[in-house]
Amino acid sequence: MRKWLWAVLGLGVALAQQVSPQGILVNPVPTDLQVRVWVDKDPSKRGGALYQVGEPIFIYVNVNQEAYVYLFNVNADGRIDPILPNAFERDNLLRAGETRRFPPEGARYRYTVTGPEGEDRILAVASRRPLSLGEILDVEGNRVRVQGAEGLARALSIVVEPLPDRDWVTDVARYYVGRISSPPSPATATLAVDSRPQGAEVYLDGRLQGRTPLTLSVNPGRHEVEVRLSGYQPYRVAVNPAPGERVQVFAPLVPEPRQGTLALASTPSGAEVYLEG
Repeated sequence: MRKWLWAVLGLGVALAQQVSPQGILVNPVPTDLQVRVWVDKDPSKRGGALYQVGEPIFIYVNVNQEAYVYLFNVNADGRIDPILPNAFERDNLLRAGETRRFPPEGARYRYTVTGPEGEDRILAVASRRPLSLGEILDVEGNRVRVQGAEGLARALSIVVEPLPDRDWVTDVARYYVGRISSPPSPATATLAVDSRPQGAEVYLDGRLQGRTPLTLSVNPGRHEVEVRLSGYQPYRVAVNPAPGERVQVFAPLVPEPRQGTLALASTPSGAEVYLEG
């Protein structure tokens, strides 16, 4: 599906759309910062909202603490477009408990569903600090510089890596576009695992699956992922993908601390030894 951003003067700029499995960036640690994104036909986030081509659509987002919010729509054909910030909405700082709608009341643009048919997903990223998205997002041109869900997830993982783990979080809203009687329900999910450095062993629920970079088809539900590489500390994270969801895990491996042995002798023996005082 495709949405279009319209100015009152008739300017049209391509906006957001997305299809089935998506790359999704997840925070590997619990955080008290929360963000929630949904569409007007699915306020409870059940994931079954269906929009006919030509229908208007409204996107909502809420945060529990003050945060900078970034919204992306991954199109059914794999293209990605920005929702917030965009050429008309540049203020993306939300107060604690604030809910915003896009487009807002009286906006100079609107979102209209125009296809292609399939499943779209909206990715919300909330951060306590503004993110440097210059390499990803062209706000003036209202376009995302990367292509595909994998590309977006990898690019965002690099942007949020310098932040403290508890300072950012993500959420996803799903909806369907087209003339389908009921949304498809994929039986499996996709798990993509990468690391720096690459070549690390990937264990899923305690079983070795291969080495990074690695893409796996997994059953929906909770899974324990562990990434191991000799000379580095293990990286562990829990994921909980939904049917048809694509979850991206990126492990920045930390070298293990090195220790050595200091042997001392004296003539005559029996002398006292002081280490660092």
